[in-house]
Amino acid sequence: MKLYATNVGEMVLRFYAMMAVILIAGFTHQWWLGVVGFVIFFGTLVGAKVFDKEKSEEGGTITPLRPSERRKAM
Repeated sequence: MKLYATNVGEMVLRFYAMMAVILIAGFTHQWWLGVVGFVIFFGTLVGAKVFDKEKSEEGGTITPLRPSERRKAM
């Protein structure tokens, strides 16, 4: 899990999802469902991202550059 990794669009969608869950919980008097709304709210607040499809930090190897490649990189 990565914290503070969401963008504004995802935060807005999570806010609407949280409000939908809270409204459903209120109208159906299923107050335990409000806990799910709180979890969505807290996840939005800290910007938690469980799966990051854009970047995968697994399986990468670091190889040092040769001196001739170092000059090209600078």
